[in-house]
This record gives sequence, structure tokens and C-alpha cells, in this order.
Amino acid sequence: MDTELLNKVPEQAAYREEEIIKQYEYRPAKWYGVFCLVPSLALCWTAVQDALNNEAGVILNHISLSPNMAIYFAWGSALLFFMVACFGLTLLIQSFQKPHSITLYDSKIIAPKRPISNKLMTVRYQDIHKFEVTAVGKLHQIIIHTTMEKVVISDMNFADKSLFIEMLHTLMYKVPSRSLEV
Repeated sequence: MDTELLNKVPEQAAYREEEIIKQYEYRPAKWYGVFCLVPSLALCWTAVQDALNNEAGVILNHISLSPNMAIYFAWGSALLFFMVACFGLTLLIQSFQKPHSITLYDSKIIAPKRPISNKLMTVRYQDIHKFEVTAVGKLHQIIIHTTMEKVVISDMNFADKSLFIEMLHTLMYKVPSRSLEV
């Protein structure tokens, strides 16, 4: 009889769901995608036209390029602008899809690996060995390092900056203090 009780307790504990502290909607804003897509497509079109119609060289900031080198430069620029346009299109498509969510639990966080990633990562707070907050201009990011992975959470994917700050404060409370780097 005692062995039956001992065997049932772990089973019940395994089915117990951890309590959700807070859940945040996480997806890129539509205007980020449009802001990347439209200007980069215009610059790509201009670079392609320049590459196709260039018969003279180019002088860039005291650097003179021959006609052939100017064509290579124009095609390289067109390729770069096309890649930025593809990134903008990815942002725009994701802004219309069902949003991801960042879920904070008592002992873990579930979040996308990168701001435009579909892969969700589960990170236990005790496994975080480095937690840093970075700012580039008005863009703020939380970078969570574990022994195996890195999760990046950007404030641009939140509907409101105050939600990002709220989540940051909750995470700073939950993450072991040895890991914090602000």
C-alpha cells in the first residue's frame, strides 16, 4: 500500500502545469516591412538600370571606376538592395501572420529564437548564464545566453514599448543576478 502512494505522487507532479505569469503578443509591425521593402526596391531598380545602361565610368568620393568596374559595382549594389527588400518582404509577411507569443512562467520563458524566427525556444531561468540589454538608437534588445543557445527579443515586435519594459522588469527579477548585464 505504501508503494502505491509513492508511485502515484510523481505521476501527479508530472501532470501539474506550471503557472503562466504573463503572455505577450510578438510580431513585427507592418510599417517596418514597408519601410524596408519600398525604398530598397526603388534603389534596386535604380542600380539595375544603371548596370544595364552604363557606358561611362563612375567617380565615387575620389575613387574612379572604369565602365566595367562601374557595372560590377551597380550589380553588387542591386544585389544588396534586393536582399534588403527580401528582408522587408519577410517582415511584411510575418506582420500579417498569426503572432507568436512570449510566455513567462515561474521557472522558464518560451520565446522565438530571433525576432523574425518561427522556432520557439524554451529557456529555464536557471540555465541563463548571460542576460544583456542592448540599445542601438531607439531599438532595444534583450539577449539571453544559455550554454547551448542564444535568444534575442527585440522591442520592435511589441505592440507597445511599455509591454517590453514590463517584460524586461519581470525577467530581471526572475533571472539569477549573476547573469545580469545591463
